[in-house]
Amino acid sequence: MKSHAIITIAVCAISSGCAISQNSAPKVERVSREDWKAYEVVPAKPDQYRRNSKIKYITIHHTHSPATSETDSEAQLLRNVQDGHRFVKWGKDKKYAPKTDANGVPLLHYGDIAYHYIVGHSSKIYMGRSEEIAGASYTYYLSEDERKGLKVDGGQIQVPKNLADKPKPGHIDGHLTVSFLCKDEVLPDKAMKNAASLVAELLVENGLTPDDVRAHRELANTACPGDQIYIWLRGREKSLNSQGDGMKLILAEYQRLKQ
Repeated sequence: MKSHAIITIAVCAISSGCAISQNSAPKVERVSREDWKAYEVVPAKPDQYRRNSKIKYITIHHTHSPATSETDSEAQLLRNVQDGHRFVKWGKDKKYAPKTDANGVPLLHYGDIAYHYIVGHSSKIYMGRSEEIAGASYTYYLSEDERKGLKVDGGQIQVPKNLADKPKPGHIDGHLTVSFLCKDEVLPDKAMKNAASLVAELLVENGLTPDDVRAHRELANTACPGDQIYIWLRGREKSLNSQGDGMKLILAEYQRLKQ
């Protein structure tokens, strides 16, 4: 299957008041930032994206970057994404080139990779942004109240300009984000199954249910993740209430962990 995949999963520390079965300990290996040699975090200002509220959603994104490369390792591709998020680097010629201020100092942007977890083509799950820091996005995340009454087409919320043009990232504070390290394709089966298991684990860790899974396009003015990943999640009905193969896997693993 082919698809745009950015999975946005919002994850928070395990709540001390949350009852978790012995089956709920993380089963999917999570590659540490040290192991993939993440760059240093360079926030534009102290606590720029400090998370202040509890996690309400696990949100799915895609990075819109190549899933494989003949010259770069997967970890290097991940560092490329991180570096693009640390600084404003999208030049007029559509190539990555650091934007600078009048003194030639690179302009900081997100300070770190935008997502909390990233799923690779290899099926590895990479730890990204700290769970104690809210995610980042080029788009404005609508609040629950702002989403009420808006039309939805193919799972993509139709955001009026007065909301889409608001300062980014909007109401992203309550989201743990999970992103696929790819451009237009659904990753191999093992990677997608690991992603579903990760989402289920994050739901349990945060006292959430499968009803609390969201796709980026359901929250903001974007087509992310792309149709194929969205179909994997929601099925061809492309509805918030429908279940694709991915949502079925998430539900089954969630139920197993809660036993």
